[in-house]
Amino acid sequence: MSGQAIHGDTIGKQSGQVAWPVLSGLIPPLAESYTPRTESGLALAGSLEPGETAVLVTADDTARELGAVGGTGKTQLAATIAQTLWDRRAVDLLVWVTVSGRDAVLTGYAQAMGDVAEPEPYGGPHAAASHFQSWLAETDRPWLAVLDDLTDPAALDGLWPWGVSGRVVVTTNRPESAMRAPNARIVQVGAFSRREGINYLHARLHADPDQWVGALDLATELGFLPIAVAQAGALLAATGIDCREYRLRIAGQRGHLRTPPGSISSTVAATGALAIDLADRLPPAGLAWPALALSSMLDPNGIPGAVFTSQAACAFLTRFGGGMPVDDVQARTAVHNLARVGLVTIDTTSAARTIWAHTLVQALTRQALSAYESEQAARAAADAVVQVWPGGGAPPALDQALRDCTARLRQLTGALLWSPQCHPVLLRAGESLASAGLAGPAIAYWRAMIDTSQSAPGPLHPHTLLAGDRLAAAYEASGLHADAIAVYERALAGRERGLGPGHPDTLSARTSLARAYRAAGRAGDAIRLAERTLSECGRAQGPAHPDTLAARSDLAQAYLSAGSATRPSPSSRSPSRGASRPSGPTTPTP
Repeated sequence: MSGQAIHGDTIGKQSGQVAWPVLSGLIPPLAESYTPRTESGLALAGSLEPGETAVLVTADDTARELGAVGGTGKTQLAATIAQTLWDRRAVDLLVWVTVSGRDAVLTGYAQAMGDVAEPEPYGGPHAAASHFQSWLAETDRPWLAVLDDLTDPAALDGLWPWGVSGRVVVTTNRPESAMRAPNARIVQVGAFSRREGINYLHARLHADPDQWVGALDLATELGFLPIAVAQAGALLAATGIDCREYRLRIAGQRGHLRTPPGSISSTVAATGALAIDLADRLPPAGLAWPALALSSMLDPNGIPGAVFTSQAACAFLTRFGGGMPVDDVQARTAVHNLARVGLVTIDTTSAARTIWAHTLVQALTRQALSAYESEQAARAAADAVVQVWPGGGAPPALDQALRDCTARLRQLTGALLWSPQCHPVLLRAGESLASAGLAGPAIAYWRAMIDTSQSAPGPLHPHTLLAGDRLAAAYEASGLHADAIAVYERALAGRERGLGPGHPDTLSARTSLARAYRAAGRAGDAIRLAERTLSECGRAQGPAHPDTLAARSDLAQAYLSAGSATRPSPSSRSPSRGASRPSGPTTPTP
């Protein structure tokens, strides 16, 4: 099952009417040979009552084995619950949102509002999301909302879905998330039952009964952990070896592994290491490992396939895969080799979220990278993301997937992408939030960017100042004029100190501050600043320069906004049609 399989059967508005039932969002694809968890979870679909929230968390006993990064199949279980309720026609609306951040929730809710109602000018995603929450609370249509992979409970502050006709399923590795959910009950998801583990291996190995010998002993040694059993089944199917041979290989692999205390268990790490070794030996040999390194730096909940065939990705695979030039066909084959042994899942129906890599596999991969390899993989991943990010008009789903990949990079790398200067992908992600009308998340994003930039590259670096400009613009978009003015004032002071009063960037910053003064009703301050800008422009660039003409126009606008009877002198008349006007600092982005 995949989200597209359901979607293709149902969704769509005909002649302005909603065709019920409706799916909104993308459901992750189920793993190959997925076995229903009839004994360890699927009954939840029948017991989940309207008005209730089920929070799926990793069971305590298995969390210790998995290093607190999951691997018990919570997302797969949630997808199966959704499919079951859908097949029973128990819900008219199924909403799936991956909670990678507050922007993802707002975007998902806004999409859902558009899917269940006529398009209206809601005033941006936040307003549309608020309308959607109200719709959920008031509708008598049965609905299910799945909030997958919640890592930061604050992302759902004020955004929890609720309604007497609705059910909610949350997956998370943070049990405290349940404390904020309405009518929540915690459901611990642990290992497969004995029967489920055996059934999974049987489904994988049914084509060759000889491989089946020793299956129970193997599943027992793997602790019936879903991710370990799945990786074992994939490797067995790919190699043709039997379960007894696989157990011997696990034992040999464990002897070479060094797992830090409190981290992923040696058995789970061994299954991953065996899969990585096999994938890297498949032709084109040596490319699967660097491809996996790239995936370990990006969002586990779906990476655009184009990232792995980008110029930056091919260059990285060339450098760390043996030195022979790698083209997009070879890069694509390397990713398919990873899927063949169960290290990633490929959804060929989604351009936005094509490659899914489990957080546990990502953690194992990063653990095996040297510091140098990790840095190079992170930089290559950032280059690849920005290369495939459309300049404008990207589909919202692709924009969100690329923002999620960037957020993952920021989380893993800290200040790395600020050295020696801000990486373009960081700027592109913030600009994407602004262009999508996500002013609140944009404010949080640029605040965090400025905090990171204070130490590297420093408060007066052009990119730090540029981040300040973006933060001020986000404040303006939210109507927080006083906050915008405070940021613009700091940015102007920094540019005057670092660049001088007549530098084009300083002049542009002064213009932005004057505009903010006007919006806040501070007409006198706006006029004072506009007069100074005109004076500096004329002195630095001459009376006929386009920037000087634009400054005269700004001064005239300041007078008009103040309702003053005083008018600019003849020399301050508005520029002729077509004169350019700076809209922001001219510091080039890298």
